[in-house]
Amino acid sequence: PGPGSEGGDRPGGGVSEPLDVSSCLRHVGWMERSFWQARWDQGSIGFHLDGVNPALSANWTAVVGDRSVAGSRVLVPLCGKSQDLVWLREQGHEVVGVEFVEEAARAFFAELGVAPTRDETQSGPRYAAPGIEIYVGDFLKVQEADCGRCDWVYDRAACVAIRPEKRREYVSKLASLAQAGAGLLLISFEHDIGSGPPFSIPPDEVAALFGQYFQLQTLSATNQLDAEPRFRERGATFMNEQCYLGLRK
Repeated sequence: PGPGSEGGDRPGGGVSEPLDVSSCLRHVGWMERSFWQARWDQGSIGFHLDGVNPALSANWTAVVGDRSVAGSRVLVPLCGKSQDLVWLREQGHEVVGVEFVEEAARAFFAELGVAPTRDETQSGPRYAAPGIEIYVGDFLKVQEADCGRCDWVYDRAACVAIRPEKRREYVSKLASLAQAGAGLLLISFEHDIGSGPPFSIPPDEVAALFGQYFQLQTLSATNQLDAEPRFRERGATFMNEQCYLGLRK
């Protein structure tokens, strides 16, 4: 699952019912498991887009360049039941998602009309169908022995869903699962709401977090506030979506 507001709202998603975030935070060290499980339990999953994220389809060719994608593996942390997984498979990739909530994995394949296999791994249950597999568990505990080192990484608002004190650990795990030369598409947000998720990560912090592992360049930066009025209602004066291209060192 991706980030949200007090109710788990995500730029590009729908408005959802309020959720007591503070009560969720008391039950988990880095928030995601109980927070996102509560979202799914309540059916409040407005953070999911109905289709493919426009920033993915607009920027993926810049990430891939002239490299062959046949048989290459794309890592998608905190994937939920995103249609981005299907789009990436359609481009010729093998897709490796990681998701906290098992219901999300089941729903993804059910909506795809596919009966996946399910087996147990050190990283958690693994649901798999041709071209797509989803590991259910804590992303920080995913084992390379299970998912291998991937050729590409797609972080669509996953890092901004992580509590600030856990960001470095998250990025370190992300990098450990990407082989040398792996391409990265990172979609992040900067805003002045003062709370999250989605948490605000300014460009200089993005550079500090990812620069140790990836060569980074900015692809685009656009203010999404007019398209996301609920963030204005929370007091935001800007909501910048920033897309970065990375190359694993």
